[in-house]
Amino acid sequence: MADIRRLLTKAVRSVLVADSTLIGLVSASNIVSAFTPKATAYPRIVLGREVAQGNDFSNSASGILRIRAYVQTQKPDEALSAIYNRIRTLLNMQELTVSDDDISVHDMREVYVSDTTPEIELPSDTYSLTAHYEVSVQEK
Repeated sequence: MADIRRLLTKAVRSVLVADSTLIGLVSASNIVSAFTPKATAYPRIVLGREVAQGNDFSNSASGILRIRAYVQTQKPDEALSAIYNRIRTLLNMQELTVSDDDISVHDMREVYVSDTTPEIELPSDTYSLTAHYEVSVQEK
């Protein structure tokens, strides 16, 4: 089995950075798969996976993909809403839209959204919103 986590992150990132509307909100260089709180530019989108047993793509081609947006602004609700709505338009309920040479996503749907603070330390003026997507991947 291919490294589905890496390939899925790569495939989703390629969809996000190809969208001019989203790139108008978040620089392509700030759409990443790892978060470093020190010297980080905002706004930022971090792609990750759920680490709970059964949600982590470890033994199958399905799991939960986590997409977290971070902003530092005077109007965080507006900024997070704009970013979230664009990501949802691009990814939710899409079939065969997110593809890579090695995998294709045949089912991707949002299962819930959370505004709880992540486990990492953030500056007090940083706000986040997390969308969780259930994903089924098919290897080619």
